[in-house]
Amino acid sequence: MEQVLTVQSHHENFTRREMEDMVGRIDHHMLVVDRAMMAVREELQYVAQEVRSSQLELSRRQCVLGGFPKTMPPTVRNAFIACTLLHVSTKLEYHH
Repeated sequence: MEQVLTVQSHHENFTRREMEDMVGRIDHHMLVVDRAMMAVREELQYVAQEVRSSQLELSRRQCVLGGFPKTMPPTVRNAFIACTLLHVSTKLEYHH
């Protein structure tokens, strides 16, 4: 019986306190990891948004610049694009 009381006393005085201390440390570290993961998630969302914006801009440029011969001078290409856009915008005047 005395041995059981010794084990119980050791458990109450040392083992339980050590376990509570370890649980507290683990809890603290989990909060640190959680905050770091949230920061990384926010950064990745920002990067994904930037990538989508650049892809959209690139696709706009490809739509405007595609289909013209490589030998066409930029001034002629710009004039052709402006003429086409003005022609399209006159068809959309009734929306104003």
